[in-house]
Amino acid sequence: MIKILRFIYLIFFAYLGSYLVPVKVNADTINGLAFCMDGMYELFTFLESEFNEFSKNNNLNITLSINLLLNINSTSSLTSYGDTADSLLKKNSNKYDIFFYDSLYTQDYEPYLLDFSKYIPKESIEKYNQDILNQLCKYNNRLVGFPARIGYNVLYSNKYLLDKYHKDPPKTWDELISTSKYIIEEEKKENNTNIVAYNGLYNGKLYINKYSIFVFSI
Repeated sequence: MIKILRFIYLIFFAYLGSYLVPVKVNADTINGLAFCMDGMYELFTFLESEFNEFSKNNNLNITLSINLLLNINSTSSLTSYGDTADSLLKKNSNKYDIFFYDSLYTQDYEPYLLDFSKYIPKESIEKYNQDILNQLCKYNNRLVGFPARIGYNVLYSNKYLLDKYHKDPPKTWDELISTSKYIIEEEKKENNTNIVAYNGLYNGKLYINKYSIFVFSI
């Protein structure tokens, strides 16, 4: 397990711009597992190619191989990835050395992950945004991950329906709920019974229409 930490140590040092120290890693290939939404695969292929180039230039003789599970259906694929990662971790499987996981799973995965604060120098950890680490990567006072990417979430509002009923885009979930309830009731009076208040997991292929009031983009 320590050999994996040394590998990760090298990855993060490479991207933090710190000085690297030679370490011995007793592995030819490091295997990673990641769930990939549309357009996100470039992040993982970039990490893979950059580290492998770094490894080659520094004679590390280590290859990083990231297995990407693509989203054919975003909801079912995300659930499948969560089940797969959960099963592998609980079984202490050696199939994968590194897991790229959503921070929503930090609490669930924490018991099965290493505490990086015990192995990575404090000065290297401090180069990350501490608010992000504390909120997304720590649980039970253990640092069990580092952010590979930080995404932005967007709520799309149906301007036609909001203007029609003189409503403003919601700023809170309570406002979203109350506005949705009001519009749905009013639309039912016009026999529009197919309207959906909230459409989650928008993946870039859907578009907002008269049947959706709000659409959430991940």
